[in-house]
Amino acid sequence: MRTLLAAVLLAMPLATGAIRPTAASLIPLSVAVIASALVLRGDLGKSPAQRVVVALCSLMMTVGVSDLVAHPFLQRVLWVRANAMFGHRWERLPLLQRYPPNIRYEGRMFGDLASGTGVPADREWRQETFTTDAQGFRNAVDPDAAARPLQLLLVGDSFAEGANTAQAETLPQILARDYGYRLRNLAMGGAGPWDEYVNLSLEFDRLPAAPDLVILWLLFMGNDLDDPCYPMLDVVQLPWNGALRSAMQAYGSFRERSPIRVITDRARGTIGRWLGREGASTRVARRDFMRVPMLFYTDIMNRRGRTLDEVLHHRNWPCIQAVFGAMKALGERRHFRVAVATVPSKEDVYAWVLDGGEPWSSPEEGGSLTAAFKRLSQEQGFSFLDLQPALVRASRDQSEQSGATLWWRDDVHWNGAGQKVAADAIVGSLLQPRRAPPSSRSSSQ
Repeated sequence: MRTLLAAVLLAMPLATGAIRPTAASLIPLSVAVIASALVLRGDLGKSPAQRVVVALCSLMMTVGVSDLVAHPFLQRVLWVRANAMFGHRWERLPLLQRYPPNIRYEGRMFGDLASGTGVPADREWRQETFTTDAQGFRNAVDPDAAARPLQLLLVGDSFAEGANTAQAETLPQILARDYGYRLRNLAMGGAGPWDEYVNLSLEFDRLPAAPDLVILWLLFMGNDLDDPCYPMLDVVQLPWNGALRSAMQAYGSFRERSPIRVITDRARGTIGRWLGREGASTRVARRDFMRVPMLFYTDIMNRRGRTLDEVLHHRNWPCIQAVFGAMKALGERRHFRVAVATVPSKEDVYAWVLDGGEPWSSPEEGGSLTAAFKRLSQEQGFSFLDLQPALVRASRDQSEQSGATLWWRDDVHWNGAGQKVAADAIVGSLLQPRRAPPSSRSSSQ
């Protein structure tokens, strides 16, 4: 009985996630359990070895209990951004990500790239509001409009979702509020083209659709080619989890958010930066823009030079072609139109800052991946828009008028101003406005 109790206490940090299950942790744990079985005999506390085992068990129990208690209290401290705080692998289908349903959150945050550097001066603090619907998508819930036929469904990744921006300033909210669209946002952070198609397939039949429904599909040029893509396009064939495996997935997600492990991992990262080791900070490039730091993601930066041939021979391109074909077939069955808009990265729009070029000399047309998506869209009969020209031109206008940017300086993602430029361009080129935006209405009166 003593041995069993000791084994439970010794394993508590492993069970809560404070210790990662690796060979470096499992081997010492196994040795400690075996040693406790040999040592914990006779009268407890009579030998030095017993006292050592008892002290070790007490320490491990303290770590495990502290980790459990800290979960609800340190969540907002450790994960400053709502998408990092709430995002997790969906228990029923871990290939996809979901947020918990019916979240109502408000707090202060800074950008994901500043989290990588750990430098306080890099942070652009702002207020974030974050709301999810009953299915775990980022939507402002309006019960009165829930049953009204939808004119627009938005699919995409964190750019379409409006990551790291207050909900009222996101692209979906701008399209609904300023242009009168009845829409639902099915975008999800971390999604690629495959995820986006599957999310639409799973959710479509439960949503009321207007006869002129449009699927607005935003594709991010920074990583959509590299996101996982799978051959399974029939939702029936997807690897769904049953009750037990769903519970195990939920438990795994809980363990991944162990406060103690997050704190120790970040401490190791900080020490590594001091020692000059490669880590998250080395994947962030810092440049000066208007005498303040602007951060760029080097993984995205290094992909800008891909040629069209490299894109078309990428391992994921055949899968993406199949996804586009499946989207066309779904549209024909469900009678909706598809409009594709490609979203450039900050590294594209502010390329002149990143590369030290002439001011406002960033290319006004998207690169090879944009060209490949344009060709693929045209082959499937989808409407297409490259957002890079509008964003590059607006980036200069915005800076000259107010000194502001279209992207958060400390973040991969665009800010509310960038999303407003994108919304205006999308409505002007891909969609018919349901009503004129407020500025147009006021100027005409």
